[in-house]
Amino acid sequence: MKELIQQLISDQDFVENIAWKRRHFCNNELIINEGDEGVAIYFVEQGKLLVNVQVNLDNQRNIQQGVSELNVGDIFGEMCLQGAIIRTASVKAISEGVLLEINAIELKLYLDRHPALGYSMYKKMFDLLVQRLSRANDRIESLFAWGLKAHGIESHL
Repeated sequence: MKELIQQLISDQDFVENIAWKRRHFCNNELIINEGDEGVAIYFVEQGKLLVNVQVNLDNQRNIQQGVSELNVGDIFGEMCLQGAIIRTASVKAISEGVLLEINAIELKLYLDRHPALGYSMYKKMFDLLVQRLSRANDRIESLFAWGLKAHGIESHL
């Protein structure tokens, strides 16, 4: 993905500060807030981030649970390529670093005008989404097994 992003931002038709910008972040800085509308895609150039989701334990208690880390070369927020979406997780910095913040509308328009690059980017994003879905399925299976064991259900099967 890094090569595709570099190709994208080096093209003078994909204008810096309109279609994309470089964003420095500090440790503990909130990058994305769960529940906000998403209009940008992010590429991690430097640093580490943590993806958190809010877990409702009951009507009065919520916790923020870390579900994954993002490192150099990772991309996130790409679902907004399909239109404005509500963010399903928060992303918070766990170090200092640098992101490329890419305007999703501008990217869509650019990729429509450059179909070869568009095909390559969408293909790579699809591969990433399949990997994430596979990891999510593994986590769900592990949590389900843990829940069965915690409630003594596996001994009745």
